[in-house]
Order: sequence, then C-alpha cells, then structure tokens
Amino acid sequence: MQIKRATISDAEEILALQKQAFHSEAQLHDNFNIPPLVQTLDSIIEDFSKYEFYKSVLNNRIIGAVKVRLLKNNQLWIGRLVVHPVHQGKGIGRNLMLFIETKYAGAAGFELFTAQKSVRNIKFYEGLGYRIKNTYSEPGHDDIVLVKMIKN
Repeated sequence: MQIKRATISDAEEILALQKQAFHSEAQLHDNFNIPPLVQTLDSIIEDFSKYEFYKSVLNNRIIGAVKVRLLKNNQLWIGRLVVHPVHQGKGIGRNLMLFIETKYAGAAGFELFTAQKSVRNIKFYEGLGYRIKNTYSEPGHDDIVLVKMIKN
C-alpha cells in the first residue's frame, strides 16, 4: 500500500469511496441525506482548490483517502477520512492519520470532527491521542451532533 497526494483526476474515485464509506454513518443516523453522501463530483473537484487530498492505494485502486487544510491559526483541519468498507479495521485509516500528522508535524495542532453517535470513530481517534473539545449540531441536520476532537 502506498500513500500519496491525490489529484483532481482521482476526484471521481474518491467521491465513490466516500459514499461507500459513509453509508454506515448514514445508517447509524437513519439519515441518507448527509453531506458526504450527497456531495457532487463538481463539488469535490472544487474542494481540490481548497484542500489537499491524500490517498492510500493498493493494486492501483484507492482504498482510503483524507483531505486536510492548514487554518490561519496554524491548526491542521483533517476531514473526511474514508476507508473502503472491505479494508476497514486493517490499519489503513491509522496509517493515513499518522502520515498526515508526520507530514504536518510543524502545525500547532490537529482538529477534526466526527459524529457523536460514531463511538467506533471516537475510540479510533482517542487511540491516536485526540480528545473531545466540544460538540455542536450540523447546520441543517439537527439530528446529527458532531464532536470536535483535537490533538496538540
């Protein structure tokens, strides 16, 4: 498996992967209208101008991805860490996170969001040293409470 920077030519494959990976989140919340599932190809292509995307590749297929952006306060925002459902639990998400943290070791800290109901995700991030800072409701999705997690 290799981790490398993704390009716009990977957008369609990353979007398809994102939709597969977030299907379980939608089931957990009984809401299939969440942003990762309704995002369009045009929208994710636009995201490539705002974020850096990284991908995990195995046998020429993207099996994991994440997007990041350095904020004005020198915090690195980490978003939409996704791993293909068949490959979950095999260390791919962990390797992507460790890659990002190493690549951006000069950042003042790291922050990300996950759903409060996603106990598995929270435990995953806590295992990497993240801690819960606060919670808030997703705009337009009052039924989904997000947890902001940070690591300094």
